[in-house]
Amino acid sequence: MNEIKCIKCGDVVEWDDTMSAEGGILEGYITEIQLYHCENCGKEYKAIISAPIDNNNITIELECEEEEC
Repeated sequence: MNEIKCIKCGDVVEWDDTMSAEGGILEGYITEIQLYHCENCGKEYKAIISAPIDNNNITIELECEEEEC
């Protein structure tokens, strides 16, 4: 993954939490909103991270949740 750097000092920021996610394999993209902080200067950031997903080669396997399927 790409390093995310502090806007103020340039150090690599530390991940704190993923607040939300949308999209998925079948939609062909994923977007996450994550929280980060910089240990060096104490700055906090919200990062919106998006990526396309190649869903041309999806494999789907169905499994029954019940005994009698």
